Amino acid sequence: MVAGLATGQRAPIALSTHRTRTIATTDGEIDDRCSMIRFLLYASEFDVRGIVLSSSRYHWKGNAQVKPHRWEGEEWLGRQLDAYAAVYPNLKRHDPRYPTPDHLRSVTAIGNVETMGDMSGPTPGSRLIVAELLKSDPRPVWLQAWGGPNTIAQALKTIEEEHPDRKAEVTRKARLFLIEEQDNTYRTYIARQWPDLLTITSRAFPAIAYGWRDIVDAEDHAYFDGAWMKRNILQGHGPLCALYEARGDGSFLSEGDSPAFMHLIDLGLASHLNPAYGGWGGRFQRDGKLWVSARDNRDIYAAILRWARDFQNDWAARADWCVRPYAQANHAPRPVCNGDRTKDPVRMRVRPGATVKLSAAGSSDPDRDRLSFQWWNYKDAGTFWLEAPIRNNRTDTASLVVPQEASGRTLHVILRVQDDGDPPLAAYRRVIIDVMGEPKPVPQGADSDAAYLNTPIMKLSGPSPAAGDWIFYRGININGPAITIDGNRWDGEGSPNYVCSDTPLNVADVRLRPSTDPARERMIRSFRWSGEPRIRVTGAPAGTYAVYAYIWEDNDPETFRIMVNGKQVVARHISGVTGEWRRAGPWIVDVTDGNIEITSRGGAANFSGIEIWRRRNGR
Repeated sequence: MVAGLATGQRAPIALSTHRTRTIATTDGEIDDRCSMIRFLLYASEFDVRGIVLSSSRYHWKGNAQVKPHRWEGEEWLGRQLDAYAAVYPNLKRHDPRYPTPDHLRSVTAIGNVETMGDMSGPTPGSRLIVAELLKSDPRPVWLQAWGGPNTIAQALKTIEEEHPDRKAEVTRKARLFLIEEQDNTYRTYIARQWPDLLTITSRAFPAIAYGWRDIVDAEDHAYFDGAWMKRNILQGHGPLCALYEARGDGSFLSEGDSPAFMHLIDLGLASHLNPAYGGWGGRFQRDGKLWVSARDNRDIYAAILRWARDFQNDWAARADWCVRPYAQANHAPRPVCNGDRTKDPVRMRVRPGATVKLSAAGSSDPDRDRLSFQWWNYKDAGTFWLEAPIRNNRTDTASLVVPQEASGRTLHVILRVQDDGDPPLAAYRRVIIDVMGEPKPVPQGADSDAAYLNTPIMKLSGPSPAAGDWIFYRGININGPAITIDGNRWDGEGSPNYVCSDTPLNVADVRLRPSTDPARERMIRSFRWSGEPRIRVTGAPAGTYAVYAYIWEDNDPETFRIMVNGKQVVARHISGVTGEWRRAGPWIVDVTDGNIEITSRGGAANFSGIEIWRRRNGR
């Protein structure tokens, strides 16, 4: 990167007073408690209108008829707010927009917590949500569901019953962000009675949840391990960070709920303005009425993890704010894009072939740190299938020539400005280039992910003849009867020389992606599930085999390693969006003892069938 000395005052500078209204609901699980500490450190970025305890399918308080289930109590939140109060005087020296402890306590309430999906009636928490939604304030209200959305659902039900004339107004104002669906109240009530309510559901949250080690790129583990966490968060950063619940070795445990508010931080990426833009909380695409996690470069977690180093360093800086004076801490740069000093996207309308000039001149740093610049194509956020090369993309002045093929398409360019402080902090601007003209057809294979999910598969063949002369040996419908697929007769679950003791399941109400023939569909839908699956075939004659496994996703994506006979054949299989299935393989294995064993480790996996081909003449 090319660096230049930025100008600025070594003292707090004026910050935008426009902030997003939000209410966070939480079931108090340990990863919620971890997320809450980060949320409080970013409270200056929001107009926090509520922190509400709610239940979920994992946690509820119970009542006279229902026993409690893993309920964590309410005291943890009070302890965190007390710790926030202790560091608040120092935090506000860095950003005067931090809410007072008294304000946060005044908007903290207990919602519907007695049972999973509790909508038994209004509660202080649901009434708080109702009151905020009915205010004359025209700003959107982002309702975060870190647990079940049932308290939010109860609030909406109260509005429907008591203020039916305000329903359209509330629909326009409310925004719902779900960390998966942790009870059934979205589907059974909200989706039916409030179908036009903008709703995002994150299926990429595992990127920074309990299984992060199997998902985060190995080179980024250093930003989550014990040494980094102790140095930057856990030790010497005041009572609030001291409450953070890490693993025993100090390493990052889980913050599966943090994407709900990371999506709302106004970083210059404008992700809070359009779910399709992408930002720290992920990027999203339409799936019917819902906005669901989208993939960057075919990886559902990449839309969060491409920013991992930046959001971890930024968090570390805010931990410093708890204990250090302004002059001894770092603060993010202030990017300027083509003369625009706001955080809004810079939008251009140009013709194909035009040269677009990009300038970060005027960017500054409040600590007078040196700045470096990077411009890059965010291809997945746009509608053009290629990356338009950017000239001088590591300087403050760059340019790109709009490809002729981009006619009628949209390009997104991200400006990333980083300082050389400790820790180094980044800020961004987004340039959206609307290219005039009629859109040209997407070339075949240009969007292979979309093409795969939307192209029916009615027949699959065996291994490539280039790898040998293969004959079908055996197929096994892991949790179903004998069946014929692709003209080959498969054995059923009770057949000899086969063992799998994983949990049998059948899911019939999820649309398969891609669609397929009826026999294969029946096989895929009836599967076995486990966090450590084991499928073993015995009695195979000595020889060389090609092994396939049918793997599918019935709800939220998982990431896991796949092994055949103890040898890793896939380092990182991502199960994909809801309904996605793939025939993974072929994996070539030499068998001498009669055994072919498929296992996986990491996230939970759904295995539906295995298909085995044998090389003719053994080897």
